[in-house]
Formats: sequence, C-alpha cells, structure tokens
Amino acid sequence: MRLHEMNATPTPTILLRKHSLPLTSFLPMLRNGHFIAAVVAFAAILSEFLVVVLSGLPYRPGQLRSEFIFCGIASLTLLAIMLLTVVIINIWRRWLPRLPRKPDNVAAVLTYVCQSHMVEDFEGVEALSVRERDRRIRGLKKRYGYRVRKGEDGLGRWTIDELPDTGSNSEARVGDNRA
Repeated sequence: MRLHEMNATPTPTILLRKHSLPLTSFLPMLRNGHFIAAVVAFAAILSEFLVVVLSGLPYRPGQLRSEFIFCGIASLTLLAIMLLTVVIINIWRRWLPRLPRKPDNVAAVLTYVCQSHMVEDFEGVEALSVRERDRRIRGLKKRYGYRVRKGEDGLGRWTIDELPDTGSNSEARVGDNRA
C-alpha cells in the first residue's frame, strides 16, 4: 500500500499481516497508517449493525414510535457512511500507481520481485519463526519502493526493491556487480 511512496519501511508494507475479518483488521490498519483500509474495515463493521436497524423499519403494531424513528435515522446514517466510504475509495484509487499486472497470484508477485536485491536479503528467512523473520528483516534497516528499473536486457520494468543508498549495507554495494 505504501510502496509507491518510495520510502517505505518493512513493517507497514512487506511484513504487514493480513487479517480476513474487519473486526481484527481495523486496529492494525490504523496502527500502520493505512487509513483508507481502516475506513473500509469500519464500514464493514457498521454493516453488521445495519442489518439490525433495518429489521426495525417496517412499522408494526406493538412497535414503539421512538424505536421506529431511531431505526430509520440509524439506518440512514449507516447508509450515508457507507456511501461516503465508496466515494472516498474511488477518489483514493486515482492516486494509486497503475500496475501492469494485478498481484493476485504467486506468478504475478514473482514478476515484481524478480532480480531484486530484496530476494537475496530475504534468503533463508523461510526457515525462521515469524518473530525471528520479522526481527531479521527490520534489522536490515532498508527502505523499499515500487518503481521502474532497467533490467539486464536494458528494458525498464516495474519492480519492488530496496531503494538505492539506504540501509546499513549501502557502502558495501558500491563495488557490487548487481547495481
């Protein structure tokens, strides 16, 4: 989400844990600064309450008038918040970079990290525990970005990689043949 800003730390980007429920994803998204995703999670949480307040809308005999008015106002408020969320998302998507391929499968993701220095830095972390892996990657103190980089064939292609001249190993890379 933040890789297009060209100065992203690993914690809110490549080490971000995915949550499948809005209730469990709301606070982590706020903590990592992903406010649009947090707004979407909040709207999804509100949708659970929308079902409840919509059930009080058809006015029935024996129903209190104040209950009917509360359910009507609450449902309109929740629907307005959800509509505002849709508008915010559509405006936000215009600022995102255009990806040549959706990163929705392993092959597409591999095309973005192919021939990147990041792959070499992460070598061997698959055998570590999650906590140890995260500590090791944070210990590299590198910044990552999504940008066009020239490949060995001289053609430019979109890649996710560490930014040049960042991190503690930048001096060692000067004589490196990977640059």
